[in-house]
Amino acid sequence: MERGILGVKKDPKNPILCFINGGEWPSDDSKDEDFVASDSETKFSSETVKVVDINKSGSDVRNDTESPRVGKFVITRTSKANDKGTTKDKFVFRPKRQPNEHTKKVKRKKSTSNVSFETNDVIGPWGSVIPFDVLLLIFKYVVKSDGVLPFLKRASLVCGLWKQVAQHQSLWSHVDVSKPKVTMTEVELLSLCQKNSGSIRELNLGGWGNSLTLATISTIADTCSRLTGLNLSGCQNVTGSILRSIVDKCPKLNGIDISQISDRVTSDGPVTCNTIRYVGEKLGYRLVRLSIAGNILSGLPGIIIVISETCHELRELDMSNVATKDRGNVTIHVEKLQQGCSKLRVLRLANVTMRLSTVPLSDQAASPGFPELEELSIAKKNGSYFQGLDNASMERILKSSHKLKLLDLRGCSLITASGLVRIPAWDLEHLFLSQCSGAITPDLELVMRKWGHSLVQVDLSWNNQSGEVVDTAVTALATSPSHSPLRNLDLCGSAVSFDPVKSILCCCSNLNILNLSSCRGLPRGIKRVYQNDDLDKLRADVEASKHD
Repeated sequence: MERGILGVKKDPKNPILCFINGGEWPSDDSKDEDFVASDSETKFSSETVKVVDINKSGSDVRNDTESPRVGKFVITRTSKANDKGTTKDKFVFRPKRQPNEHTKKVKRKKSTSNVSFETNDVIGPWGSVIPFDVLLLIFKYVVKSDGVLPFLKRASLVCGLWKQVAQHQSLWSHVDVSKPKVTMTEVELLSLCQKNSGSIRELNLGGWGNSLTLATISTIADTCSRLTGLNLSGCQNVTGSILRSIVDKCPKLNGIDISQISDRVTSDGPVTCNTIRYVGEKLGYRLVRLSIAGNILSGLPGIIIVISETCHELRELDMSNVATKDRGNVTIHVEKLQQGCSKLRVLRLANVTMRLSTVPLSDQAASPGFPELEELSIAKKNGSYFQGLDNASMERILKSSHKLKLLDLRGCSLITASGLVRIPAWDLEHLFLSQCSGAITPDLELVMRKWGHSLVQVDLSWNNQSGEVVDTAVTALATSPSHSPLRNLDLCGSAVSFDPVKSILCCCSNLNILNLSSCRGLPRGIKRVYQNDDLDKLRADVEASKHD
């Protein structure tokens, strides 16, 4: 019978940790009457064993003959006095690793404790075999999905090869140090920008609030003069003068985000007519992205006119959640904006209490519209006195928008299904009609039939006025003549019944998110959000008639 410490079978490949009192090595079981030495124990007696006592210098206790089969073993012993004054020894028994082609000897840093050891750490193929270009490509995929930080900072600590790859300039073109995603000090931020000043093209400083001083912003602009995009959202210390200084120092800028900066109107604010005009004239045709969302402004109609006069190459304009000093209605001269910024692709006006300016019909007809527009958001908050734009206003904005892909009308109670049918776009992919009571009319079925072949995401949540209208709309969406590309359907709080849901599950094979929360017309047990595997299980249960 093979026996070892506490009856555990001895295995030279696995370390055995034991604690004993005193400084002597524990005896074997040869004194037991029923002990029979095994072959491995007999061989072990002839192995080369090196006992190292780190409490003594030059502590080679004994060296026996060497065995070519198993190799050398190292036993490390440390002594420590307990509360009673007695000494306790700790022994670690392990085989010494043999070097191979993928091993690299690593010197351990000196520890503060009295335990020391020497080993050969196996680096593996990642540090010696994988080509530099392949590892760089892998890093690019990670950076694209997760961002530069903290991944590259951690990867540079793995080994020399990873550090070399992590410092490659192509990985540091887009740097996101927004809070709370990344936690760092101003000194660390400046060091990062100075170290990668020649690589950084897009820099996101959103969320720093008052902790980012004007001196730091100015230094960053001096260091990263090749910036093409800068996000300063939430940096409340930014003023009009510092924004003009940034534009002077970074002449290649094509995108600026100065949202959520001004919570009050000031003479030197970053979003004033004079500042916006200076930015537009200085950057000229290069400026393609501008965000002034979430600010409290004075003279917003004049700012829109300035944008239309100076930013002729603008592609994205975000004015969501903009409010005036007196919280009144904002008048927007949309025809003026269409003439000056006809290349707009994204226009966001969500939660803006606005109305379109009154212009002659001849001026409306002469306006080119937004022929390149792909995204329009005019949603409003639920419960506000503002009812949103009506069909006529939406038609003035989308008169020539044949390329529209996303339309957000949540909360707009004045827009009806008949107005949606008249939109010139035929390949809409994302449609949001949550709490859009005007759109929940019998004509909603026509809307779903018009875009059923292209809709990828549909939001009909909290439309519980008429269950029959929702049922016919969902059924029309499920019975589209072509293969439905629908992936996300939100019916939360709607008056939908079970039969249209069954049709959606059976006909829309690409569906991977279905929200049935708070749907009173559905059976118990299925009123929740379904994704991926849960949705597949629900589809199987419906086909098996478990909920009928």
